[in-house]
Amino acid sequence: DTVRITLDDIIFMYFPNSFTPGNQDQLNDVFVPVGEGIYHFELDIYNRWGQTIFVSTDRKTGWDGTFNGKMVPQDVYVYTAKATSITGKTINKTGTVTVLK
Repeated sequence: DTVRITLDDIIFMYFPNSFTPGNQDQLNDVFVPVGEGIYHFELDIYNRWGQTIFVSTDRKTGWDGTFNGKMVPQDVYVYTAKATSITGKTINKTGTVTVLK
């Protein structure tokens, strides 16, 4: 007997375009991707001057809107993300996220 296992290499990643950290409503408080098929993950967030303000390699650990322990101001921030599937297929995303108060 022979058993053949076929793996579909499906990988995708979606990011919201805004979130509301620190408003104490327990809703939409963390900027975190939604995705499938992600084996390795990298996320960097930058302020308007290009300074790195958040880094994560755990896709379940999102940005809570703080930098150096303080809430960032309401503004638009840039993110870059890279995700790799278990077979090595890679996708890259770049975009902006708005912090709303």
